[in-house]
Amino acid sequence: MFFSLKFLPLIPLLAPLTFANLTVTPVYPLTSIGPDWAETREGAGYDLSLLAPPNGTASAPVVVEGPDSALRDLSFRISDAQGPGGRLGAERFVLRYAGMENQGLDRPIEEFSVLTPDAPDPVGNLQVLWLTVRPPPQQPEGTYRGVIEISGGGHTERVPFTVEVPGFVMPDPYEMITYAYLYQSPEGVAWHYNVPLWSDEHLDLMEPSFRLLGRVGSRHLDLYVYPDQYFGRTSNIPFRNRNGVIEPDFNYAERYLRRYLDIAGPLDSVSLIVWSPQLPVIAGGQGQMPDRLPVSFVDEDGVFTDGDLPMYGPPETRMFWETLIRDTRRMLDGLGLEDTLLTLGVGSDVRANADTVAFFNQVAPDLGWYLLTHGRGDPKPRGDHMQIGNMKVTYYISPFGPFRGSRTRERPALIGGWDNEFRQISSVRFGLLAPWRPLINFRTAAEGSTEAEWRGFTGMGIDFWVVDHPRTGRRESSMIQHGRGWPRMHTNNTRALAAPGPNGALETTRYEMVLEGIQELEARITLERVLSRNALRSQLPRGVAAEIETFLKDRVNGRYALMAQEGRGDYVIWAPAEVAYDQARDLFRYAAQARTILLQAGELSPPTRDAGLRAWPPGPLRTWTDTQGRQVEARMITRSENAVMIRLENGREFLLPLDTLSVTDRAWVEALP
Repeated sequence: MFFSLKFLPLIPLLAPLTFANLTVTPVYPLTSIGPDWAETREGAGYDLSLLAPPNGTASAPVVVEGPDSALRDLSFRISDAQGPGGRLGAERFVLRYAGMENQGLDRPIEEFSVLTPDAPDPVGNLQVLWLTVRPPPQQPEGTYRGVIEISGGGHTERVPFTVEVPGFVMPDPYEMITYAYLYQSPEGVAWHYNVPLWSDEHLDLMEPSFRLLGRVGSRHLDLYVYPDQYFGRTSNIPFRNRNGVIEPDFNYAERYLRRYLDIAGPLDSVSLIVWSPQLPVIAGGQGQMPDRLPVSFVDEDGVFTDGDLPMYGPPETRMFWETLIRDTRRMLDGLGLEDTLLTLGVGSDVRANADTVAFFNQVAPDLGWYLLTHGRGDPKPRGDHMQIGNMKVTYYISPFGPFRGSRTRERPALIGGWDNEFRQISSVRFGLLAPWRPLINFRTAAEGSTEAEWRGFTGMGIDFWVVDHPRTGRRESSMIQHGRGWPRMHTNNTRALAAPGPNGALETTRYEMVLEGIQELEARITLERVLSRNALRSQLPRGVAAEIETFLKDRVNGRYALMAQEGRGDYVIWAPAEVAYDQARDLFRYAAQARTILLQAGELSPPTRDAGLRAWPPGPLRTWTDTQGRQVEARMITRSENAVMIRLENGREFLLPLDTLSVTDRAWVEALP
């Protein structure tokens, strides 16, 4: 702590604060800020306040106005925050400069949204700072107060801030019920930085994207045999021609998976892309298949070229595909992913034709399909899958949810579906994330719509950037060049959640709001786990269950009333920022009571990892020994002042207090820079 806050007056900041040639204005947390902000001053004049659950996150912007020379000279320091629970340390805060994005095709982005710790990036007389806090899992409930020192143009000013820490504690990302599947564009990253695809340089640049995926709890990756038009033109399972014998090369896929596991953590599903809706297009009509399957070949020098194989289906192709799928499974097992769901895909509204489904039913009868579809008329699942004709679907993405009309009737405030073992994901689709939509839409994106039944959400890309296409030379989206491009990850109306930085993906304000939306979704599901079961519901204080259900109904109905009032489309969930912030406070307050009931019932475990720890590059695999002589092979991935986070080879993570480690291990950690 750099100065004492003991006698700091607790006066809320309700107006811009001017010093020398600079004006500093805290702005409402859910305000999108563009270069015209000085004229509109939308969202200005609020306290600099954040609502952050333990093991979670919260952010709020501060706008600094002044001459360019003073803005480029900006620096800052953050104090500890003090409250009834003691100290919320300065190391739990990060203040980043928000810069404008140089992305977009026919409608470029006009807002301060790229978050970087490196240097100011003012536009005109504006620079936006973005304050983020990540309380540790054990942080006591209460309101904490601190100060930011902002310096520029030879002057320094202290700006007070508050952090509200509710009683609801976020679980570990991997333990969240919310299933966030964010699409990736590995090729777009390689093209942006002009590095060879799947090379060490490429995987190094993918690490920031993997880290962002890990924080939202992403647990799915795609491997490509057929270069699918949605996600890539070059397979990460290419083929080699060895003296006329065609063999798959798993080296690239294994390295890609291993790097993901090192950075982001465990996977519980992987899709092997063997089909997509582009194949009937190539063949000239729905239900048809081309004679040859487009694939990638790689030579001894690692050079990729386009090629093809005989189309699967004839009896003589069966052994080849049985071997390929068997070896894919062996690769996953070798990475400690024995329990990972392997699926075939990717399907869509254009379903794989009957001959394709029948062929893979013979080749791999235990594998289901990955289906990305509107799917309004699809049947309900049977346990862990959905049967659509002869197609067994084990992973289902839809903007509407697959089970239309089956909401919980006796508990109308509840959404339902999240507790089904079948992987059902709600897609947020096009209009929700258009550039003219406010940040509140990203925060509410995770909840889908009241018509959907989900256990998670998708439809947003982590790193689909506008790039100079290496083949055509045109500047275009790293989604558009793949083909038809649904769900339009980065066109004129949908934005990627990360932006290109000097060494890989940088967070954006959109990404931070999605994190906060996931927190609200986890809180809501915590409530529903208690409200939907009488044995747990009865443990709430008298009248509280009905009070919570009324709150949930009003919260959802208010959004849809505004949608109708504003004439917005079905894909848009819209709400005033002020109302959403107050509702989040109440949501966390109620969820804290429900969480206590689940903990006492043994149906919930406290978090074991600390989402606020500094992110380190994964350390070497080494043997760790505790004070009792017990040993484990693992890599260190993060550390704090008194603990380290280690990751086993199977992807599981554990937080180890330093005082439980051997003298040798403590010395090794303390010697780190």
